[in-house]
Amino acid sequence: MSKKNITNELIQTQYSVLPELHLVFGGLENRTPDDAFIPEADALFARRVNNVEKCLIADNNEWQYGKVYDAWSPELTSNNYYVYNSSNRIVYLCTDNKPNNRIDEDSAISTAIPSHITPEIQTYEDGYSWIPLFMVDVSQIEFLSKTDLPIPNLRGTKNYQSFSEKYNSLCGSGVTAFGCCCLYFKDNSVDELTGEVYSAGDLTNETIFSDCFECQKIADALNREVLFLSGVTTGGVTSSHPPENPLCPATKTIKTLQQELQDEQYTLSPGSSREYALYLLNNFANDKGIMSARIDLASVTDKIISNENPELQIADATGTGAKIIFTTAPYSYNEYEVTGVSLVSSGTNYTQVTDWGDLEGTNLEVLLKLIYFPENFYNDPTTLISAKRIRIKVNVSSDDISSAVDTNKITKFAVLVNPKLYDSDAPAIYPEGDNSIRSLQTFAFAATGPTIVEV
Repeated sequence: MSKKNITNELIQTQYSVLPELHLVFGGLENRTPDDAFIPEADALFARRVNNVEKCLIADNNEWQYGKVYDAWSPELTSNNYYVYNSSNRIVYLCTDNKPNNRIDEDSAISTAIPSHITPEIQTYEDGYSWIPLFMVDVSQIEFLSKTDLPIPNLRGTKNYQSFSEKYNSLCGSGVTAFGCCCLYFKDNSVDELTGEVYSAGDLTNETIFSDCFECQKIADALNREVLFLSGVTTGGVTSSHPPENPLCPATKTIKTLQQELQDEQYTLSPGSSREYALYLLNNFANDKGIMSARIDLASVTDKIISNENPELQIADATGTGAKIIFTTAPYSYNEYEVTGVSLVSSGTNYTQVTDWGDLEGTNLEVLLKLIYFPENFYNDPTTLISAKRIRIKVNVSSDDISSAVDTNKITKFAVLVNPKLYDSDAPAIYPEGDNSIRSLQTFAFAATGPTIVEV
């Protein structure tokens, strides 16, 4: 068997936590690649797919001259609102797609590729406005194609050489100790069942008693921060909000992505997605602010005002610094016709504009639509660009497996998703960073959704 680069793809609509994946390979004598693949019977050996070999994939919208792109809004259902610039490896989000930002006018065609690297909204000569969102990492270029756009994992993933090492930071020597598992929200969140709003650091409303390493696995699966209290076995969460657990601290200090990257800034690779993310975070107010201003003048018969290009300085109880200009064209002596709007500065921390000044109660107030950035959108690119697939790349050579199996008998490959030990509900424990080939005769998997890749 010659050396092969095995690639495969798993399809899913959303990913909060990357699934555990194992590459299994083998077959029985006289089996052909067309025969049904039964992992419990056919698979002979397995190798864990490490996190560095996985990549979240979105659709690649490489910028095209003359194409019409959509301006992003929360109601948008298409994926035609971002583009990839292959020259600087940056993905840009379209904030406006018309020179006058008129909802009632047809969109312009894009003739100027966005290319600025500074963390700001910039309007180009074709009337399109763009903001850089993230950079494709050099280590993931192999996942880039005409159809696939790799989304960087901005938070680092560490390779662990053993089961104990992975849980040492939480558990110390008590990897299997039993106690109370305290889970905390990493980000501001809304409980899907109760509708309650939580801030980063709030305790979740679950009380869980488990082994220490199981506590960490639960936290990883739910995307939570965690504290473990060894030996604590009784208690519960009260009905207060934020929930108070007599066994767990009420809040936990959680590092932001910016803090994590700043701690690592001297080890970041030049030109990497994480280095660029730190630059964006350090130079852009990564809070909920106004992304764009749009107006619908289709029903307005009287667009005549007495001031040229009047400004609207927006202010409310928490927001600061937003400014909008109503663009005009000369109509007659000392009269001007409103032609559209332009966002001069987006401000930060806006939730709802309450002070419209002289425009209070006018048609311009009613017809103006403001689009807001999602909160902390730079922390996670998938906030604005959904991951649709996982691509993996695993290099396996005959040298890796020749001592364990006759390579001539290998007729199939498969990928198992979140495997468990055979005849057990226990997850397969296969340490991160361990690239060894393991016999399934002594380390059997229960198959959950194999995907076939023939040799």
